[in-house]
Amino acid sequence: MEEKIRILAFLSLIIVFSSHLPYLNWWGFSTRREIIKLLANKSLSINEVAKWFEISRPATSKHIKILAESDLITIESSGRERYCHLNLSTIEEVFNWVKNYEYFWLNKLDNLDECMKKSKNK
Repeated sequence: MEEKIRILAFLSLIIVFSSHLPYLNWWGFSTRREIIKLLANKSLSINEVAKWFEISRPATSKHIKILAESDLITIESSGRERYCHLNLSTIEEVFNWVKNYEYFWLNKLDNLDECMKKSKNK
């Protein structure tokens, strides 16, 4: 469980910076990022996911399809429902790849913090 929390915490950092990382195109839409956040808590049916958004059910399905094609989620049929599950192994791959840049980002954030403090003191 601790590993999942660590991965999800770092995933939050990716979410914050995803608009600056265009090569992570599956993160390019806030709806997709929100779907990932929802599924981090528990698996949901596509209809349950769609209820969280003010877009059409087909539009939600399109985002879910892109996440599934990126292997970030899996979709499992159970009776008439289709359930979305977060694919932690893929999330962990992304985590490990981004972790290579952790020092760079933390250094940039520290520099930004210093710059903001200096600006505030002027």
